[in-house]
Amino acid sequence: GRKFLYNNLLRIPRVKTPALAFGTAVHKALELFFTEFKEKGALPGKDFLIERFEKAMKREVLVGLDMDQALKKGEKILNGYYEHYKNEFEKPIFLEYFFGKHNVYLGEVPLTGKLDKVEMLDSVQRKVKITDYKTGKPRSRNDIEGKTKSSDGRYKRQLNFYKILCENDQLFPFDVVSGEFDFVEPNPSGKFKKEDFCFDGEELEGLKVLIKNTYSEIKKHKFAKTGNNYLCKNCDYRGICGR
Repeated sequence: GRKFLYNNLLRIPRVKTPALAFGTAVHKALELFFTEFKEKGALPGKDFLIERFEKAMKREVLVGLDMDQALKKGEKILNGYYEHYKNEFEKPIFLEYFFGKHNVYLGEVPLTGKLDKVEMLDSVQRKVKITDYKTGKPRSRNDIEGKTKSSDGRYKRQLNFYKILCENDQLFPFDVVSGEFDFVEPNPSGKFKKEDFCFDGEELEGLKVLIKNTYSEIKKHKFAKTGNNYLCKNCDYRGICGR
């Protein structure tokens, strides 16, 4: 409700934090890495991935950003990520797939978004998997699905939203049968993890109703505050929300 108002309707500029800048650089490095893999047909080396991260990170000029620390952290994380998955990397069919100019609608609701990566699962039946990269502390399945006290389930809703977006895009020629969160940073014990989900029809229908209701409230200028105060701690808009 209210965060949607600030973020999507009023488009109030958000302060880019060092963590967000780090995540942006990691995403860019992975995009360039897999673009090279797709175009050249051969897996790029680990140095290619790390160098692309360092170049992207150095473009982020922020007050409070310790560049040396960020570069060391990124090199360590991406070194481990590459070594862990180097025998499993697959060539994607799309990277940074953007729906902005596709005129996607759910009923009267305009939808847009961007997919980090799309991989083919079955070329005959045109079935694909979508991947969303996450930096920061890896989440448990229960946390992703909103089954823990500190989670509102927004990660799973995000994945379901992408599914709805693909279904309603007349230009997207594939059937999304699974969605994956790829946690690029390891957990405290040094293990990397991915969480893969299939889609539940009832969840999708529930989100469609939520999207339509939220859009209706926007048109009526109704924007409710969240009832979960835990989420307010790290919200970019806590200083203007009045909470």
